[in-house]
Amino acid sequence: MTKGKIYSIVTNDILYDQRVRRISDSLIDDGFEVHLVGRKKLQRKSANARWHLLSCFFQKSKWFYLEFNIRVFFFLLWRSFDFLIANDLDTLLAVKLVSIIKGKKFVFDGHEIFTEVPELVGRSTAKKVWSSIGNWAVPSATLCLTVNGSIQKVLAEKYQTEFHVIMNRPVIQDVEFEEFTNRQANRIILYQGAVNRGRGIAETIEACKDIPNIKFIIAGDGDEFTRIKSSLEQTAYLDGTVELLGKLKPHDLKELTKKASVGINVLHAESLNYRLSLANKFFDYAQAGVPSINMDFPEYATHIEDLKVGVCIKDLQVQTIKSAIEEILDDAILYKEMLAACEQARRVWTWDKEAEKLKSLINKI
Repeated sequence: MTKGKIYSIVTNDILYDQRVRRISDSLIDDGFEVHLVGRKKLQRKSANARWHLLSCFFQKSKWFYLEFNIRVFFFLLWRSFDFLIANDLDTLLAVKLVSIIKGKKFVFDGHEIFTEVPELVGRSTAKKVWSSIGNWAVPSATLCLTVNGSIQKVLAEKYQTEFHVIMNRPVIQDVEFEEFTNRQANRIILYQGAVNRGRGIAETIEACKDIPNIKFIIAGDGDEFTRIKSSLEQTAYLDGTVELLGKLKPHDLKELTKKASVGINVLHAESLNYRLSLANKFFDYAQAGVPSINMDFPEYATHIEDLKVGVCIKDLQVQTIKSAIEEILDDAILYKEMLAACEQARRVWTWDKEAEKLKSLINKI
């Protein structure tokens, strides 16, 4: 007999949303029956949770979010469950309405400050709509979660309700420290994640142009992927320095990351959401034994002050990124120190600790 039946709703591709998958798996391990509801992109089935992939006519813009929430509303309306999980504001409208009609509780998991994402910069009407939905629905959630302390403070003040931190830390990998030692010689620079506006990818490409014998690999997809690909095709330096792989399956991405010399995690500072972020990739790089380049933003600076798994840079100037890459690749002593820090971090910054906090909170609902 299960502890309860949960539907967790997300607009992202379920296959690639590590946080949603980890939370689902942890709750299943704790005795819950978990169903994941997302958009229909892939037919792959999860070994641990039922997936319900909803077909949408629209794939982007406000019409996608409206259509998706309508489809989720009617999908949930005819199903029995004990409570719901709304992942970010873009699933909250349907979850809130269904919870009212069926008299059920729901959990809100804010992965970011949704109204401050770069895609909403300068779009005052869209920002007002999302803000209104959040102000109406979030305070009535039975439990509110988020990804780090900085975002926790902003969301708690914004919605005048308590938020609990469950960080996006990875499941520990079975990798021995000795396997890390040849990374520096590979001279592979890796960016993994969404290829979206404000991620510093174009600047990193420029920084890599004049560094000899390196390869910059971009593993991901997003709004800027086509533009970056087109830009590369029109330049004269497509000589193997930059490789665009698109999205990789989680296992393939982990294997690629193990070969990298330096991980890239740089962001534009204009977005408050970016300035307060603590990305999956930051922990994934450390878990794989890959020193990383990050922004000098509060969460990254605090973590690197604790364990020097990489460096922080002050800005996204091409020369700044280039200097950071060269510093890590060319200083054998520094690299060895960072590898040792990664070895320590990968045993401390792990999902099992976050999972225990999550289970304790969920079991109190």
